Amino acid sequence: MIDIKIIEECRGGNFNNFRKLVELTSPYAFSLAFRMLGDEELAKDVTQETMITIWQKLNKIKSAEVYRSWIYKVVINKCYDHLRNRKRKEILKYLEHEIDMLILDEIQTVDNHETQISQAIHKIRAKKKI
Repeated sequence: MIDIKIIEECRGGNFNNFRKLVELTSPYAFSLAFRMLGDEELAKDVTQETMITIWQKLNKIKSAEVYRSWIYKVVINKCYDHLRNRKRKEILKYLEHEIDMLILDEIQTVDNHETQISQAIHKIRAKKKI
């Protein structure tokens, strides 16, 4: 459990106590992020982002009891952000592949039409010579 005195001293700019707060909070944040994301590096990123958010919004914490549930919400929301971003990247990659396949299909169709036109022109020329 985090002592409210540590939080209050952090609000006052005490970086040593913020370091202590990070040391106490990081394992919980990392564990939660890793369980959600299944990726150690991404969980480390979320943990670091969470610590930045703690520093930026620490003045909103009114009690030590609220702190743990607030951290939980911050980590979960950051994980959801990463998951949404990952999903967007997967969709974009899929769409790029589909567009590439459509372009290749169109190129093949144009090539086929050019071949058919060339053959028709060749036949017409051959008939004119007769």
